[in-house]
Amino acid sequence: MISEDRRKKLLTYLRSMNMDREAEFWKLLTDFLTKNYNLTAEEKNKFKQLLQKEFYKTLDRMYYTEYELLHVKTRATKEELQKIQEFRAQAVKKKRGRKAKKWTELEIKYKHLIKQLRDKGSSWREISEYMKRYHKKKYSPAYLMKFYKQNFES
Repeated sequence: MISEDRRKKLLTYLRSMNMDREAEFWKLLTDFLTKNYNLTAEEKNKFKQLLQKEFYKTLDRMYYTEYELLHVKTRATKEELQKIQEFRAQAVKKKRGRKAKKWTELEIKYKHLIKQLRDKGSSWREISEYMKRYHKKKYSPAYLMKFYKQNFES
């Protein structure tokens, strides 16, 4: 699977393509998709045109739903209005951002260690010092407490 950063770079690259590079892209994609079918050049060309047409038609439909319908809600059907609401909800969720790197690291590597230390009666300051001394990770006692409460007391 392609990482999100790589996907963003590729989409930026796709956006910046000129007509010659785009033609080369469609040729390579057509060759890839039809390599195991013994098609003539004319059949490959028809397939390429169909692929391009359907790709742009789908992209246009998505663009229309996501952007243009937002400005003409009065003419939209109930299904289209529901899609608009879903897109807006997704956009709001995305804007919150992803979890902090430190938080994710705590979840993956140190979640159970923090639980063990806390169950043994260690204070947040002691846990913070333990992480600093033995794992070379600096977390504030308040940050550890917030992490613990969200993961074990909710």
